[in-house]
Amino acid sequence: MQRLQRFYSTSNSYLDIPLQLLRSMEKQKLGIKSRQKPTLYTQNMDPPRLGTYAGRSVNCSQDTDLPRVFNQLNQLNRINKVQQTKNLQRYHEKPGKAIWRIRMARKRREFKAGIRMLFHLAVQAEKRNL
Repeated sequence: MQRLQRFYSTSNSYLDIPLQLLRSMEKQKLGIKSRQKPTLYTQNMDPPRLGTYAGRSVNCSQDTDLPRVFNQLNQLNRINKVQQTKNLQRYHEKPGKAIWRIRMARKRREFKAGIRMLFHLAVQAEKRNL
């Protein structure tokens, strides 16, 4: 009976010790002493954005200038190909057409890479002759 009772007990049981250790480790990571209140820095930490706006948002504070924030947002939109995704999702595309478009995009990329490599080889050959 005593053996089972310690599993249900919450007051100073040995099950609470790992939880206390974890809490103290977490406080040490945040730089908080055991009896110290959290500072403003630890209270205002925003969790990472999830969902639709993940990777499409920029942190803006009062001391940053607005044009810089808009430039960062435009850069993020270009990197994430937001405009291209918007245009592709504007209308329904048949599965066969989608496969054809993806295949053509891959062939176009490979062709561009081949031309780039050929141009690089030509430049290297020209440098060796001079």
